[in-house]
Amino acid sequence: MATIELNGKAMAKKLGEVVSAKDDSHYGLALVSSSKAKSMGTEAEALKKWAVKVLAS
Repeated sequence: MATIELNGKAMAKKLGEVVSAKDDSHYGLALVSSSKAKSMGTEAEALKKWAVKVLAS
């Protein structure tokens, strides 16, 4: 991701953060607040839109 397109490095970092938080909460290593869960959903949606844009170009 980091080398694909402008903002790729930031998107790669954001993906790592979302996946890490998901894994921590999924395996019970950390509790995720409602606001953090909503934020993760918003970030995941932004990543999805970015990926669709990149794949379409």
